[in-house]
Amino acid sequence: MSLEDRVGQVEQVVARQGAKLEAIEGYVHKIGRGVETLLERDAKRPAAVTFQTVAITCAALASIAGVVWWLIGTSPAVTDLRDRVNRLDDPIVGRVPRIEQELERSGGWQTTKIVRGR
Repeated sequence: MSLEDRVGQVEQVVARQGAKLEAIEGYVHKIGRGVETLLERDAKRPAAVTFQTVAITCAALASIAGVVWWLIGTSPAVTDLRDRVNRLDDPIVGRVPRIEQELERSGGWQTTKIVRGR
C-alpha cells in the first residue's frame, strides 16, 4: 500500500469521525436545552405545602369560624329569638307548660269526627 492510499484511508476515517462528532454535538446540544428547560420549570414551580402551612391555614380558619360564631350568637335577632324561646318554656308565664297542664287535665288529645253536608 502506498503512502497516498494510507493517507486517503486516514482522511476517510477522520471524515467519518468528524460526522459522528457533529451528530454527538447535536445530541449534546439538545440534552443541554432539555436540562435548561427542566431547570426553568423547576424554578417556576411553587413551594411545596408543608405541615406548617397546613397548621397555619387550619388555625386561621378556626379563628374566623370562632369570630363568625360569636357574631351570630350576639346578634340582636338571635338574642331576641333566644329570649322568646325561653319565655315560651318558662314554667310560670310560658305557653308550653300551660298547654301541657291543659292536656293533662283533659286526658290527652281527643279527635272529633266532622261530618259535612248534613
